Amino acid sequence: MKTRGFTLAELMGVIIIIAFLLIFALPNIINFVKSSNKKIGDITLDLIYSASKDYVNENKDEFPKVEENIYCIPLRDLVDDGKLKSPIKLSSNSEDITDTMQVEVIYDEKFKYELKDNCVERKASD
Repeated sequence: MKTRGFTLAELMGVIIIIAFLLIFALPNIINFVKSSNKKIGDITLDLIYSASKDYVNENKDEFPKVEENIYCIPLRDLVDDGKLKSPIKLSSNSEDITDTMQVEVIYDEKFKYELKDNCVERKASD
């Protein structure tokens, strides 16, 4: 008895089934990857703010008095202090922000933290 390969109809059937599976599964996979990147960014921000809180608590006396109680902490300082590790990225496909971003710390009855690319300390007037 002679064995044969698959017929063209069988191969086409398998290809069509795989295509349908991809059509239905691919949007779910893409949405999962997008939501994962957003979660990575949120978790990274939480880590940055937590490291900033630790840094502020450990260095309260070293913060200069400025107008409106606004201070700036470069991310590089948090890395150098051992609070964060470089490279710091807000998503898996973004670039390193270690040397370009800063945390703006505002004190108004409690500390508020915000990641900024241009945080300028306001000097106190004499």
